[in-house]
Amino acid sequence: DLDLILTQVAQAPCTMLDADQASIALFDEEDARLSVVSAAGLDRPPADHTPWPVDESSLAAILPALEAGRPRVIQARPDLDALPGTLIGTQPPGAIGSAVAIPLRLDEAPLGLLTAAFQEARAFTEEDLTFLSALGQEAQLAIRNARLFEREREQVTRLRALEQLQAGFVHTVSHE
Repeated sequence: DLDLILTQVAQAPCTMLDADQASIALFDEEDARLSVVSAAGLDRPPADHTPWPVDESSLAAILPALEAGRPRVIQARPDLDALPGTLIGTQPPGAIGSAVAIPLRLDEAPLGLLTAAFQEARAFTEEDLTFLSALGQEAQLAIRNARLFEREREQVTRLRALEQLQAGFVHTVSHE
């Protein structure tokens, strides 16, 4: 169940690293927007979050992570204040002391971001970043598997429709 796995991945930074908020946002290639699909510690459910255009200047703090495929620690005040509410909830400016964005990639293409935000400034250790990167990999695998499963299900549906057409054709030819 993709929703369950993504919920668990989003809650893990809050549980294991005492993050105040965490979210998973997926990139929509068609309209180049990030939309939160799972979150923990945010003040509203993911369905209430407005998708953010990826090229918008307010995403400048996390775009390098999405493009480079490496974790991005965000601790500078202007970058923290510019983080979109989509990823960190409706916190007032200055409420977030540090954050980290873990890019999610699938076949070298940007898939989305796992973000963890802390009210207090935090020095991230290599262990923290490794843990968050592992969580990101779990999310990537879950999303890939869910997409593969959906394609497989669609293929089975098409094959069943063809099978019914074939059976109808054979029935009609036999009857004639």
